[in-house]
Amino acid sequence: MPKPEGQMLIITRNLPPLTGGMEKLMSRVVQQLGSEYEVTVIGPRGSSRFVDEHARCYATPGSGLVGYLLAAVPLMILSLLRSRPTAVIAGSGVTAPLAQLASVIARCPLMVFVHGLDLVAERRAYRAIALPAIRSASYVVANSRSTAALAREAGVQANRLLTIAPGVEYPPLEVTEGRFRREFGLKDRPVLLSVGRLVPRKGLVPFVEHALPKVLQHHPNAVLTIVGQVPDQALLHGRNERSKIEAIARRVGLNSHILFCGRISEAMLSAAYSDANLLIFPVVETPGDVEGFGMVALEAAAFGLPTFGFSVDGLRDSVLHTSTGELFTPGDYDLMADAICKHLDRIDQTLYQQGCLQHAERHSWQAYGEQLRRAVRSMIRNDSSTSFEQR
Repeated sequence: MPKPEGQMLIITRNLPPLTGGMEKLMSRVVQQLGSEYEVTVIGPRGSSRFVDEHARCYATPGSGLVGYLLAAVPLMILSLLRSRPTAVIAGSGVTAPLAQLASVIARCPLMVFVHGLDLVAERRAYRAIALPAIRSASYVVANSRSTAALAREAGVQANRLLTIAPGVEYPPLEVTEGRFRREFGLKDRPVLLSVGRLVPRKGLVPFVEHALPKVLQHHPNAVLTIVGQVPDQALLHGRNERSKIEAIARRVGLNSHILFCGRISEAMLSAAYSDANLLIFPVVETPGDVEGFGMVALEAAAFGLPTFGFSVDGLRDSVLHTSTGELFTPGDYDLMADAICKHLDRIDQTLYQQGCLQHAERHSWQAYGEQLRRAVRSMIRNDSSTSFEQR
């Protein structure tokens, strides 16, 4: 029996088993809305087993973006024939046109989540179809102040724009101390951790070239551990990003100081946050691409792990300068390297711990869910006066 609050139809390709910050966020959206609404999801292949507890799921049989979109159309029609949703939600700009069509057929409001890239992607066909659909939404939910600014530039009206930062598991699951170090043979070496897709905007190539050599001058046993891989199914992918990192490392003679861990389990990722000395997030400003929020910085903070990166895009929300880490003027690799060395020099590395834990606590998934459900209720009531401030 439908829950009295209503029914949600969520159309999103950004769900597990695909990996990334957007996928983590949308899986939590399903979970949080499932506590109050009857939720139906049209997700990617294999997504059923990740959302069955919280929603009915129609998983597309096709793989890849085009395959998903083609298969999602008949599934959307099937869902609408079975029940009329109270609201339709698009997980990103990619699915906004299809979600817009569903909302028109069902005569209900539309909510679109935007993450940054879906507002600046340069493909003409995408911009011609997706941006008008995003602008048509009753509410557009941005993941940071930076993304909200991009949404305004794309023509989203201010009274339809909400900024709700992603959450984090807090307190995090307990992990066995030293597990990550033992798994990858790191022993007691200083560990600089990088987590994320291997794409140019993550800035690892210039970091290895301009900052890592200086760090190793002062800490010759340090190692850069890279968790993640090239995203072969994303809107933008890294092409030969790993090869570029390896080529730079060979040229500057740092091969033995870089460890590619590839994709690891969530449990092992938690162990990595627990065992590392710091998280590096040297995002660079990249035409046609942005870092919408930077969820890994918030995940690291839940373990008391500080982040060192540049003050660009959504990192200005996910990292609190001098409280949960350090943010530097873009391109100032010398200052970044000096700060990393200073941190590694400390015998007691708990300087940022309290700030990190407090930041993570303010951004628990429970707090995120409360804001999201309030936004949905407001949208259904057609109350445009609701305000959601970035915390």
